[in-house]
Amino acid sequence: MLNAIEDSMAIKGKLTLSSINQFFLQLETIVSFIKNLKGIRDMYKYSDSMQIRLNNELKELDFVLLEMSSILRNISSLRKQKIDVTKEVKNLKESYEKRKREEYQEMELVAAIYDKDLLRKWHVAKKANDIQTMENFITSLVEKRQALEYVYKMATEKLTGLRKAHNNTPIMLQALFAKPLPPPIRVTESEPDTFLNTTD
Repeated sequence: MLNAIEDSMAIKGKLTLSSINQFFLQLETIVSFIKNLKGIRDMYKYSDSMQIRLNNELKELDFVLLEMSSILRNISSLRKQKIDVTKEVKNLKESYEKRKREEYQEMELVAAIYDKDLLRKWHVAKKANDIQTMENFITSLVEKRQALEYVYKMATEKLTGLRKAHNNTPIMLQALFAKPLPPPIRVTESEPDTFLNTTD
């Protein structure tokens, strides 16, 4: 018992949850030992006031032990939650990175279909790891996008003009264009000059 008391009074090394828990268990053992000690009053000839004081101190110590027990349980629960949260964050990060890679692959596939030269330039730029190179590449993209917007605008205006011109075509001319050609006339051997010799 004396060894337990000496060990509980000196916690060597770094203070950890394990060492605190060990101290708590030892302290709980000491309190239990004092409560169950027979003849302590007669041995040391305690007065009634001293016994009352001892009982009060033991009650306070019991309360402290209960508080420590609750704190240790909370700490253990928080540590477990931290481990679970860390795992969840890791899984979410891996899932996000996977979706990001798939998104990049899909965008590069579209670029490969419509503009292989642009995709080639992108691969060169992303491997450079140079700020200036990436800024130059983005500038070229902005300029190309502006040019595409201008060409798109001119093309749509041209298409609008063509549609208006088509809609303004005279009705007779539209009907002529829309009317299918008649089938060719077939001439038999018995009537070779039927369509040449007409009568008035």
